[in-house]
Amino acid sequence: MDKIKENFIKLADSGKLFHAYYFFGESLKDILGFSKGLAGFLETGEFKIPEFLNDFYLIEPNESDNIGIDEIRDLRNFIYQTAVNRKKIAVIYDSGALTNEAQGALLKIIEEPPQNALIILIGSHEENLLPTINSRVHKIYFPNSNSEKPVKSFKAKKEENQEEIVKADLAELKKDVIKNSGIIKEFLNRLELMNQFNLNKNLQIRYLNSLKKSKKV
Repeated sequence: MDKIKENFIKLADSGKLFHAYYFFGESLKDILGFSKGLAGFLETGEFKIPEFLNDFYLIEPNESDNIGIDEIRDLRNFIYQTAVNRKKIAVIYDSGALTNEAQGALLKIIEEPPQNALIILIGSHEENLLPTINSRVHKIYFPNSNSEKPVKSFKAKKEENQEEIVKADLAELKKDVIKNSGIIKEFLNRLELMNQFNLNKNLQIRYLNSLKKSKKV
């Protein structure tokens, strides 16, 4: 991250900052801290987070865990105001929460931004954005500040273990393919759906476990 910081200081000092960036990586909080530090540098000349920023605006997911068009309208109102210092900086934290309608409104701002605007989207994956926005922002990957692989959450570990148990049950059922043909077919269908779509794995696994116990499909 130090190298990225050095590069952005050079871009800012030379007046070559792009108007829209997509910062993505594993630690969204670290990326947000970097974005605030950049805003601090543009206002005070120091790359740190001051207590107050005149030209900084942050959008985060609402109570429904999404970012809608009203939030983007507020961003537009802010970004088109005159900057107190060098630039008006708007940060969208967790861009994966943007609704399609909000992304459409954001696209119009990115296509015709005011001269003093800097828009930063923060997310975990490039695929979170519509292709029309993805093609109009400069993408910067932020590696994990911890050199070790990120630790999986308890929920992720539990789901992974449950899925392995289901696969082991399937292998056991295949020992008598004729007798268990119906339940084997259902197991395979459910596992394929779990891999292809964002289904609730816990519910699917509980269903398969109930099938295994009843041996009826």
